[in-house]
Amino acid sequence: MTTPQQPQQPQHPRHSGHSRHPTPTGPRRRGNVDDLVLTAAGVLARDRQGRCLLVEITYDRHYPFAVPGGGTEPGETPRTTAARELSEEVGLDLRLGQLACVDYVLGRDRPPVIAYLYRTENPLTDGDLERIRVQPSEISGWSLRTVPECADLLPPRLGRRVTASLTAADRGTGPLALVAGRPYDPAATASVLIAAERARTTPRSVPPDGVVLPMDRATYLATRPRAHCHAEVLLTRPDGRLWLSTASGRPRLPGGPVPVHQELPQQAAARIVRLHQPLTLRAVDWVIHPEGPQAPPTLVHLFSLSTASSPAGPGLWVHAEQAGDSLPSPDGQRVRSALARGGFTELVDGLAPGEGSG
Repeated sequence: MTTPQQPQQPQHPRHSGHSRHPTPTGPRRRGNVDDLVLTAAGVLARDRQGRCLLVEITYDRHYPFAVPGGGTEPGETPRTTAARELSEEVGLDLRLGQLACVDYVLGRDRPPVIAYLYRTENPLTDGDLERIRVQPSEISGWSLRTVPECADLLPPRLGRRVTASLTAADRGTGPLALVAGRPYDPAATASVLIAAERARTTPRSVPPDGVVLPMDRATYLATRPRAHCHAEVLLTRPDGRLWLSTASGRPRLPGGPVPVHQELPQQAAARIVRLHQPLTLRAVDWVIHPEGPQAPPTLVHLFSLSTASSPAGPGLWVHAEQAGDSLPSPDGQRVRSALARGGFTELVDGLAPGEGSG
């Protein structure tokens, strides 16, 4: 079920599934910590038989298949990015449903990418399929594929991300928190994963013969907007109290920027609290910059740990309700949202989808 069209010169390359619209270089690192990441979002649109919509891109000879998606632009959240890309690439304006996964993907010569995948709220109908109109500068066709076919056709990391998310949806679970398309492995440090990326033999994106991309990869990556990556830890005692650090002079959750080329967010969080126990990712919060949505956002990875031990450094144990009220916005709202939900969730300025913007 494809609609092939004559490939045209792509106007905006999609390296590793990011957006194709060059924008001014993003923020600089904070102090001595390089905490800058790229962000992207895609859509899993399935029909009633469970087949997933894939697009056929015009500018990659080795891996011509992808899901609709791209990089976040200034002023967007991942959810609005996913909806925009679906509309631009295949002409469908569909309501997005649950977050399927957040995948932290390291690379050989670029910042890490934090990639979101969303499910559509409803299955694709025959009417939806009839309305598909591909973006000819980038997309030559589309098809509906089974989960095994997605695993075979998509690039390895994207294939793992998509198939894990589709399998979780079929089992009624999710959303997933992944690292390079797989569950987090405490033994896999950032340096180990980056070394593995440098050693892998998977070919880079290579345009077909006769297709000339408008800019080289290095220039493209240098012009992509960045976001800051932070980690925080929600430490709880068996009596329900939370730990607030007072090292900065005011109560706050223990946390800080993630040195993204040396540590994964999980490892940064464990280092900050100096407690060698498994941490659980409770939320990824897209925090809009106080200067406005055009400024670089901060992605806060909020982990939780139940412990009877106090972490290193000054602080105090407080009741959960008191902690939420003591922290400034959106930190307090992030704590309340995480405590109100049992599993991993997506937040924007501390609020879940439907409770605020994004």
